[in-house]
Amino acid sequence: MPDAPAPWQWRLQRRCALSPRQFAGCLGCVVALSVVLAVFFWSLGAPLISAFLGVQVLSVAAAFALHALHAADGESLRVDEGCLVLEGRNGLKQYRDRLELSSLRVGEDAQGLIELRAHGRRISVGRHAQITRRRQVLAELRQLVLRSPWQRSEQA
Repeated sequence: MPDAPAPWQWRLQRRCALSPRQFAGCLGCVVALSVVLAVFFWSLGAPLISAFLGVQVLSVAAAFALHALHAADGESLRVDEGCLVLEGRNGLKQYRDRLELSSLRVGEDAQGLIELRAHGRRISVGRHAQITRRRQVLAELRQLVLRSPWQRSEQA
């Protein structure tokens, strides 16, 4: 199989404003403030407020953990040996799929996601990316399929 004409690869992922270190620092600040308040109210003789702050810390930590679990969700697409390789992550679930470029059709589904079709299979990608990024990748994938040497070799 001939190599791809260009290093075709794309990432369709959420944009995160904070690095993991900054994110952990925010959680640390919330926990530290809650601990200081809990100790202060405990010293004033109000242990119920301290218990409430303990529940608050656990709730905030759970929310931060859930966010962190899905912060890296997304898909990556790349061309490798005549196939479009799709690798994705959704929480703890990771998946990988290969679609042959010779039979690949690219379009947009009803929700505005990129729809990849090959051999009767349909895969929608891009649910974690911004719409402008999805449209850019869709245009590039269409260009790849139209200019693909794998398409030309089958038509000849």
